[in-house]
This record gives sequence, C-alpha cells and structure tokens, in this order.
Amino acid sequence: MLTTMDDVVTVKDLMRELGYDDEGRAVRAALRKAFPGHPKNSRWDPLSPVQISFVRKSVSPKR
Repeated sequence: MLTTMDDVVTVKDLMRELGYDDEGRAVRAALRKAFPGHPKNSRWDPLSPVQISFVRKSVSPKR
C-alpha cells in the first residue's frame, strides 16, 4: 500500500493494490459514483487523497 503523502497514486496503482486485473474499471466505477461532477471522459490521475481514501474504503480487495 502506498502510504506517504508525496506519492502520486493512479487508478492503476489502486487497481493493483486491491488485486484487480481489469484495467482500472472497478476503481473508476467507484470514483464515478462518488464524484459525479468529474468531467466525463477525462482522466482521473493523479488521484486526490480524498479519492484514494474513498476507493480504499469502498472497493473490496479481490485477493
């Protein structure tokens, strides 16, 4: 798990951390539900600390 505040965390980083092999679909789906104001078809990376925390709490690890 990435823990320092200086780390840049991406959708793919969280995907791997949570054990998914779906090109980030599960992580992006959770982000879309929680942050509906995010511009459609735009990149999520790098993720904010709030987004990272939300994904870690709401997406169950697959392992």
